[in-house]
Order: sequence, then C-alpha cells, then structure tokens
Amino acid sequence: MNAGRVFGIATVALGLGFVGGVWFVSSGLGFRFIPLPLPAPTSMPTSPSAARPSTLPKAVAVPEPANLNRGYAGLGPRADRVDLIPTPGCNWVIEPRPFRLNNEWLSTSAELALGGDSSIDAASGGLRYLLIQSTRKNGKKAELRPVFFDAEANRFVPFAAGHSISSSSDGVYALNVFHLNSVRQLAPEKVAYFGVERVLPGAAKQLVDAAQREAQQKKIAMLPPPRLGEPYPFDLIATDGKRVRVGDFRGKVVLVAVWGPGASGAFGWSPLKQIRQANKTDELAIVGVSFEGSIDEARESLAKSQIDGPLVVIPNDPTTRRIWSDGAGITQLPMFFLIDREGILRFTIGQPFDLQDCIDILFGRAHRQPLPKPVRAAKPAH
Repeated sequence: MNAGRVFGIATVALGLGFVGGVWFVSSGLGFRFIPLPLPAPTSMPTSPSAARPSTLPKAVAVPEPANLNRGYAGLGPRADRVDLIPTPGCNWVIEPRPFRLNNEWLSTSAELALGGDSSIDAASGGLRYLLIQSTRKNGKKAELRPVFFDAEANRFVPFAAGHSISSSSDGVYALNVFHLNSVRQLAPEKVAYFGVERVLPGAAKQLVDAAQREAQQKKIAMLPPPRLGEPYPFDLIATDGKRVRVGDFRGKVVLVAVWGPGASGAFGWSPLKQIRQANKTDELAIVGVSFEGSIDEARESLAKSQIDGPLVVIPNDPTTRRIWSDGAGITQLPMFFLIDREGILRFTIGQPFDLQDCIDILFGRAHRQPLPKPVRAAKPAH
C-alpha cells in the first residue's frame, strides 16, 4: 500500500465519523476504492447529482456495522498451532492466521470493527502494515498491534510508523501504520503467520520481566531493564571472552552504544567519533553492543566509530535477539544508555546528536545559551 492510499483511507474515513467510518471499514471501500472519493453520509447536504452507494443509507440507519455484521472476511482459518502465543501482558483480538502479502481482511463484532492490509515499503523493502479500528458509540480506542511469526514460531512485533485518530461521543476511528524491519527483524518473505493483540495495562513491565526470566533460564548475559534513576548493573561477555561489568568503570561515566545492521547509515559514525575525541578516556568509557550479523562486521563498525572500549556482539538468532530487545528495552537502533559515575542509569537516548549534551550534564559542565531579549516595537511618536 502506498502512502497516497493510506492517506486517502485516513482522510475519507475520519471525515465520515463513527457510523460512516464503521461502514467504510466493514464494507471494504477503504481498501478497494481509494483514491476514489466516497460521498458524504446522509446527515450532510449533497448535490442532487452526487452518486451514493445504495447500501449507505441502510448502514447509517442501523447502528450495527453493515455488510459484515459480527463476521469476518479475508482472514482465513486459524493457524493449527499452539506455539503462536501473544506477547506477555497481551491477549489476542485476532488469533494467529497464515500470513498472505497484500491481503485485505475485515472483522466486525457488536463493539468493534477491524480491518488490515499489508504491503512492501518501497523505501526499505520491509513489511508495511495498516490496521484500522472503529468502535461503537461511546467506545474507547483499544491499544492494538499486529504481531508476526516466522515458520519456527519466533515472534516479531513491528514498530509503530504513524497514526491518525478521530473520536467523539459517536465512537472512535483510528488508523495505525506499522513497519517490520526486513534487516533487523524479519524479511516479508519469511513471515508465516500474523495475529492482532490487545496491549493491556502493565504489559510493558510484564514483557521486560518475562524476557529477563527467559534470559536467566537460557543463561544469556544481557543488559538489565532500563529504569532511570536506578543502578544499572550489567555483566556481559565481550568478543575477547572477558567479562564487562559496570563495576569495572567505577568513577567514570559509561556510555553503552547499541547499534545494528543499517544503523551506521541512519546517523553515521561522526557523532561517536566526536564524543570520543571530546572526552578523556579516564572520564568516559564506551561499551559497544552490536546486533550485526557477525563479529567481523561488528569490529569493522567499531573501527569506524573509533570506540576504544569493549565490544559485545549479540548472537545472530531470532530468540536471543528477541530476548535482548524485550528485556533490555531496546525499542530502536541505534540506542544509547548513559550511566553516571555511581553506576546509576541517567539517560536512554535514541539520537546520537544529543549524547554530548547529556554527558556534559553528568560532568556538571553543561551550559545553555541565554534566550535573546525580545525586540520591542518602538512607540509611535506623538
């Protein structure tokens, strides 16, 4: 699905409001006729020549979603597997089904209408997924997201790439776009199953805790959960076989830099080079953590960044990478964790351009330029 089609669906459906929005989703017009404009509902004045689908007046008059009253289309049968489980702290709204690219599906109940569609993102080659929901009157938007599985039942949660929402007493209409990275997560051709899960309150903590327990059971050394203002006692194994512990850097500020395939192209290594050059080695230590495919590739990136500290490489298997991402709170790549001289986590940073500013804060040498004084207009002469 291209960006124009997504925008068209969002624009038309948001304009329709709840009743028209539910009808719009459940009738399939949002997927099939964009960018063709959809006429306004009966409550809005239209010109006599405006063509209108014959089913629209009935859909507006009946509060139930039209055409797919408590049914579904395009989903296919449930997957005959018991190992396709939701994320900890979540439950299925749409149970896992075999995945088909460019497959439009629709599902409605008395309270909720859902629709989905998949396509290849032209820029990245990854999977782009559109998820639409529309609630009944006075309904609240649910936190929903698609989940994908490979043939071995490894679970992959895509990144949120954008959303739009319209809400009123008539209900809520929401459109969310998700992206499954083909390099760091899973290539589209390897997606075997998909489902839609509801994220319940407290799910984020349950996910971290479950991943940490799984890491202990499998004896995977990984970063601890990122809780700002609390000790950050990591204990990792570097590529040379030596242990890397936060206690080894007592008295120094520690920067843990996490990157992965393609991350260098997103921001370049210049910011890390500048940070290494601007801070003394007896004040700032840098630990590199790489999600790249091999130790050799990780070492090549390390040389580009001029990081002189230890290097930790995450094994290239889906289970270990999922445990690391979930348990260490790594929501994007690159990502940076900044620890003060006492071993307390102070910052989690997604943009390397903010790093030096945060480092200066920990060293007590940060300063801000004063705001310019406002220019006052001269009083008119009397």
